[in-house]
Amino acid sequence: MEGMPDFGDLANKLERARAEMDAVRQLIGRQVVEGSAGDGIVSVKMSGDYRLLEVNFGPAAADQGGLAALGPLIVEAVNDAMREAAKLAELKLSDLAGELGIETPSPAPDA
Repeated sequence: MEGMPDFGDLANKLERARAEMDAVRQLIGRQVVEGSAGDGIVSVKMSGDYRLLEVNFGPAAADQGGLAALGPLIVEAVNDAMREAAKLAELKLSDLAGELGIETPSPAPDA
């Protein structure tokens, strides 16, 4: 029938999109991002799917006045890594959307 969508073709496109989305999610999960705080006093590594992999302390960490002083720097470094992981995911998913012909909004400027 004229004007009727080809549901078989639509189903194939949907399955392709789902498979590509899964592949992108796996790729993101294998990527590693880094965050830091206090000019490198604390640095962390995190996977693209937000798993904290490492927490490292620079030489100046010993001069911070004890472990309690490092707590806020650890939080800041983890949050920095999470922002980097979110940027990575946004970039990879935006690329996939472009390949599939899906319009995506422009990313918000960094606050």
